[in-house]
Amino acid sequence: MPPIPETSHWLLLPPTLLLAYMIVTTYGGYVVLAADRGQPVRFDWHQLSVYIREAAARALMWALAPLAWGSPGPTFESGAAQRAPVLLVHGHRHNRSSLWFLRSFLVHRGWRTVWAVNLDQGQGLKAAAEALATRAAELRQAAGADKIDIVAHETGGLIAAWYIKHQGGSDAVRRLVTLGTPWSGTRMAVFRSGPAAEETLWGAPILDELQPPPVPTTSVWSDTDPAVVPSESALAQGADSVHIDGAGSTDLLISARVFRAVQAALGSAA
Repeated sequence: MPPIPETSHWLLLPPTLLLAYMIVTTYGGYVVLAADRGQPVRFDWHQLSVYIREAAARALMWALAPLAWGSPGPTFESGAAQRAPVLLVHGHRHNRSSLWFLRSFLVHRGWRTVWAVNLDQGQGLKAAAEALATRAAELRQAAGADKIDIVAHETGGLIAAWYIKHQGGSDAVRRLVTLGTPWSGTRMAVFRSGPAAEETLWGAPILDELQPPPVPTTSVWSDTDPAVVPSESALAQGADSVHIDGAGSTDLLISARVFRAVQAALGSAA
């Protein structure tokens, strides 16, 4: 009779399976990225490290997702210097828990109000932007501020851009910072479903209306991001560009280099 596995072995099984699943799905993204460039899929040590970090980051965010139930109102950190309130917007595969690391970074560097919100990103850009407009108004009222800053990841950047361009956000937003946002769409949207999938496809006409953004904007991006295909879609017309070498899409959410780029962008004069 084979020995019964120890309890510790069973506890290791779920995270092992989760990491394995993320490794496979991440590989699919890099296959599409390589195919778009007409290149074979090859992994040297540098590329392999990018690939493994991205898969690990995806597994981490998936594990954190259940901790973000609900979306409480904005809170104010005591002892922090007064700066423009910051609204954080997650990407389509995540919720506000994915932004906790960035929020913690900003709070410890002097931002008094940093609010990460949950949005339903499967309903289309316009509907999601309407929800974002409500959150932005709540933050402005709670903080007593005329304008706020927005930092948005992936398709969250398109939602923020829609709010700014079409729903009066240009009067309420001081600065926009996007992290790996497909401004011109992405070929990876074919793996999504719902209205947002069609609207975020590479070359979707609806996205032409979002550029150039009417407020000062910074695009933080990487040419090894498997969620933005082709990579140049992450560059917005008329926006400042900050390239992060050797980072994936979800990896942008835990990268100290990205956090410093966000800090610099938010500290810039509008």
